[in-house]
Amino acid sequence: MPNSSVERLPVDVKRWLVSTIMDRTYGSYDELLSTLNAKGYTLSRAALARFGKKLMEQSSTLKRVGQNLPEDEKFSYRLLRMRCLELARGTTPEQRVADAEMFLSWVLNT
Repeated sequence: MPNSSVERLPVDVKRWLVSTIMDRTYGSYDELLSTLNAKGYTLSRAALARFGKKLMEQSSTLKRVGQNLPEDEKFSYRLLRMRCLELARGTTPEQRVADAEMFLSWVLNT
């Protein structure tokens, strides 16, 4: 069982949260917390901030990895990113990209 209260959220709620954080379509973590509370999910601001920080760090790392690859490996990296996007199940393009980023992070970190 996941330790983080964010990790315990239902998949669709977590997808929404990931895409919202990645797209920076929120005013503050307090606004996100209010939205989540209104939907019946209780999280601490600290847990949400830790999750957001980790997510942004992973995204930054993924971008650096892609940029720093030798030219002959960049095609493989782009292909891997496309395969992750194919697996993504978000209902909007933003959610699909957020899902794909989570898959790619998992692949590169395991």
